[in-house]
Amino acid sequence: MKERELSFAVGPTPDIAIRIAAGHILVVEGPAGTIGVSISAANPAKLLVEQFRDHVQIGAEGRLRGSYRVRLEVPAETDINVTVASGDVEVRGPVGDFTARSASGDISLDSATGRVEVKVASGNIAIGLVGGDARVVSASGDVTISRAEADCSVATASGDLDFGTVGGS
Repeated sequence: MKERELSFAVGPTPDIAIRIAAGHILVVEGPAGTIGVSISAANPAKLLVEQFRDHVQIGAEGRLRGSYRVRLEVPAETDINVTVASGDVEVRGPVGDFTARSASGDISLDSATGRVEVKVASGNIAIGLVGGDARVVSASGDVTISRAEADCSVATASGDLDFGTVGGS
């Protein structure tokens, strides 16, 4: 397995879009003004990483194959948008808005100050704190939301629901 590391200078309101076919995505809190990207794979150079001002995009044009381990070090309250066909997404630390879509895999989010939208076909969803509205859809898997400070909508076909405190409706 080879590794590729990149660093991007960003302003006060960064956002990241990630799209991989398979693998594991880990997001951790880092210093303000910098986004660090580490990609581990058989050929990490196949995964395109581009920056447009405060937006960092990770993925590929067209069909993406292969498994990737992506580790992101981001400033607090960075907006995150993740699409993964098969793989887990783990977010440690506070982010801004958080959007995740997965056909198969677990989604874990410590906290988001903004809105949260998660859609998973098969996998567990665990969310700590949501500062904005939350919309969660799961076809199969357990859903846990510890605290939602605004409106919260959850739909599941199969799986357990566990709610802590919900501030909206």
